Amino acid sequence: ALLLRCPPWSKAILGADPELQLLEAFVEGLENAVADAPEARSIWLELPEDSDGFLVSQGFHAQSPIPIEGARLHQVVTALDAPAFWQLFGQKNQLGEEDSETLEAEVARIEFCDLLLIRDLDRLLPAERARLLTVIRKLQVRAPVIEFDPGNRLLLEELPQWLDRRLYSPEETPKSAGWKALIEQSSPYVFRAKRPFHPQRLHQALGRWPVGILRACGQVWLASRNQTAISLSLSGPSVLHLAPEGPWIACLPKEDRQWALDEHPDLGKGWDPVFGDRSNEIAFIPEGNQDLRPFLRRLEKCLLTDLEMRIDWTAIPDPFPSGDREPDTDPATNTATQPPTPPSAPPRPVLRLVPPVESP
Repeated sequence: ALLLRCPPWSKAILGADPELQLLEAFVEGLENAVADAPEARSIWLELPEDSDGFLVSQGFHAQSPIPIEGARLHQVVTALDAPAFWQLFGQKNQLGEEDSETLEAEVARIEFCDLLLIRDLDRLLPAERARLLTVIRKLQVRAPVIEFDPGNRLLLEELPQWLDRRLYSPEETPKSAGWKALIEQSSPYVFRAKRPFHPQRLHQALGRWPVGILRACGQVWLASRNQTAISLSLSGPSVLHLAPEGPWIACLPKEDRQWALDEHPDLGKGWDPVFGDRSNEIAFIPEGNQDLRPFLRRLEKCLLTDLEMRIDWTAIPDPFPSGDREPDTDPATNTATQPPTPPSAPPRPVLRLVPPVESP
């Protein structure tokens, strides 16, 4: 086996499509490493903290724009430092921006993996340990969780058996996040709506966030930003984060839109003849059995009314920051008259990815 520690990649020097260039850098580095060690049957990859594990996994797909020839992703492993994680997630007060980004990245590592190793659990108090394990299982519903103690000889003997298992699935691994499982199950903890939010009313509603939410994640459709899907994310005491994720499929040029629908038929489910794939879908993971129905009803009141659906949406007040208004819309349908320029997507959360040794 070959151990490859990938060098850090500076996002600052990347051009207009940073995700594609990161993928190019990764594929080139991996192929060079394989060429230098042709006898290696398997490679363990340890990625730096500025890496995107989900993006890296795309290089192993045949339909990837830059596929890795002759390689197969075996398993995504996340090693979690329990005290460091709980120092952030267990806070009672809201975190600052920097700590929020760190926590979001840690949660993303938990959510996108096939095997989760948790170390130094014994350094937590019993109550903290029990609560952390409960939180972990709500965030990650599929991957086996192993309490990893480097001093446990029996565990060290059993660990290679876990690492030899072929667990990665391009269909199932991305669905192992607890919030995605709620969406798949049509859970009552998921808010869905086929009309956009009034940005001012939504801004006010989000300022009265319910207590006891471990995780919230999904997509938001703002009437004032009709061409752009907005991602919503919150992890424990982190700052609620809304960011542009890219254009809706309905806003793509016709050829690109058709290609996307052909490649991903699920995107066409629930397609609206006027608004296409635009919709609101937000999953909430409560710590206990909180009744979120009052908050969901509050969100429902933030949607445009029948009268507001017929007015010029670009005139609606929008208190959210960093929002370029989108004036090039057809007032009759509120759809783009010109193909929008996709905004630079924010970097996805980081992840440490280690494909294990291939089984004989």
